[in-house]
Amino acid sequence: ADLRASVDLVAQRSYENYDAVVQSPHSQRAAFGQILRDPVGAEIAASLESVPGVAEAQGIVETTSTQVFGHRGGIPNRRPPTLMVNWVGGPLQQDTIVQGRPPSSDSEVVLDVETAAEVELQLGRDTVLIGPDGRETFELVGLTGLEDEPTRSGRGPTIVVTTSVAQRHARHPGSYSYIAVAGSPDLSSEELVERLHAAVPNADVLTRDEYAAQRADGFSWFADVVAGFVAVFGFISLFVAAFIVHNTFSILLAQRVREHALMRALGAESRQVLVASLVEAAIVGVFSSLIGLFAGMGLAAGLRSVVGRFFSPDPTTLRVPLSVVPTALAVGVGVALLSVALPAWRASRVPPVAAMADAEANAETTATSRGILGFVVLVIAVGTIGSALTDAVGSPLVRFGIGAALVVISASLLLPHASAPASRLITLPFARAGSLTARVAGENSARNPRRTAVAAVSLTVGVMLVSLIAVAASSVRSSV
Repeated sequence: ADLRASVDLVAQRSYENYDAVVQSPHSQRAAFGQILRDPVGAEIAASLESVPGVAEAQGIVETTSTQVFGHRGGIPNRRPPTLMVNWVGGPLQQDTIVQGRPPSSDSEVVLDVETAAEVELQLGRDTVLIGPDGRETFELVGLTGLEDEPTRSGRGPTIVVTTSVAQRHARHPGSYSYIAVAGSPDLSSEELVERLHAAVPNADVLTRDEYAAQRADGFSWFADVVAGFVAVFGFISLFVAAFIVHNTFSILLAQRVREHALMRALGAESRQVLVASLVEAAIVGVFSSLIGLFAGMGLAAGLRSVVGRFFSPDPTTLRVPLSVVPTALAVGVGVALLSVALPAWRASRVPPVAAMADAEANAETTATSRGILGFVVLVIAVGTIGSALTDAVGSPLVRFGIGAALVVISASLLLPHASAPASRLITLPFARAGSLTARVAGENSARNPRRTAVAAVSLTVGVMLVSLIAVAASSVRSSV
C-alpha cells in the first residue's frame, strides 16, 4: 500500500503545475504493463494557444531510454526508472532548480539532487549519459529538487535537457510525448478540457488529476511486481514456518508421552490431556504472533526505506491497519493449534501403563495409511509439476509452486518409511569398521523412524528455503 501510495505521490508532484493534458489516443501495452503512447505533433501545441481560456501550452518530451553514468563508473539503477524530460520553463515546468541554472544549450544537462549525489557529480563536472546513440558527454549546470527540502528530488531519477536533445533521445524529432496546458485562473479544469476537446477532437484530453492517475497506473507494474514478490515470499515463509512448528510440536509431545501417561494414571482423561496440549499451543501461538507482528512492523519499516530508493515515499509515519492485529493472531494461533492437534491426539490415546513402561514411546510403528497417502500426494505433485513444465493450461508458476509444496508434504509422509533402513544403511560401513558410536547412532535413529523423519524434514525444509533464496537471487541478477 505504501509503495502504491509513493507512486501516486510521485505522479501528483510531477504534474501539479498542469491544468490539462492533451495526448495521442493511440497506445500499446509493453512487456511489464507500461502504456506506450504515440507522440503528438508540434502543430497541435501551436494550435492550442489560441483556444479561449488557455494561458500557455507546451510540448513535453518524456523518455526512459537514457541513463546517467557516474564519473567513477556505474549506473544508478537502485531508483528506476530514470526519466529524461525537456526544459520548458514558465508555469508548466515540472522541476524546480535548487542549485545552478536550467540548460541553455544542447551540451548542458540538469540532474535531480539525489541522482547527482549517488553518482558523485557536482556542478560544472562532465556528465556522461548512455542513450540510444551511445555515450554522450554533457556539462552539469543545475540540480533539481523540492523547494522545502533541497536535498530531496521528490520523484525518481530525472535528467533535464533541451527539447531537441530530449526529442532525439525519445526518437521522435519535431513531436512531443504530450501537450501540457495551463488555463486561466477563473476557468475550471473540466471547462478547460471541454474547450480543448472541441479544438482537437481526435486527441485524448485529460485533467491534471486524470493524467496523474493514468501515469501512476502506468508505473503500477513496478508496485505490482514488488507486492507480488513480497506476497509470494510471505506465503512461502508461512508454509515453511507451519512445517517447522508442526515438527517441533511433534518432537516435544513425543518426548512428553510419559508425562501425559502419568497424568492419565492419576485420573486425567484423554480429553483433558488433549485440551491441555491445545491450550499450551494457543498460548505459545498468541505470544509468537505478537512477536511476529512487531517484527513484521520492523520489516515493513525496512521495506519502506527500500521504497525510498525508488520513489519519494509519503513523509508521514508508517500506517498499520488495525485489521493486521487479528489477522496475525488468527494465523499464528491457527498454525499452532493445527500443528499440535494430531501429535496431541496421538499422545492422549497412548495407554498409561504402556507409555509409562516406555514401550509405546520407543516402538512407534509407521502406519500403512500414512505411506499410501504420501504416495498419492507424490503422484499428484509430479503430475502438477509436469503440467506446469509443459505449460498446458493456466499459470505455470502457480502450478509449479503448488507441486513443490506437495512434494514437501509427500516427503514428510514417506520419510518415516525410509528413515529406519536409511539410518542403518548410512551407518553400516562405519559400524562394520568397528565404530560403536555409528552402530548406536544407527540403531537409535531406526528405533523411532517417525521422530527421525520429523527431524530430517525440518532440515530438508531449511535447505529448501536456502536453495529457494539462492535461485531467486541468481534469477533476478541474471534478469537485471
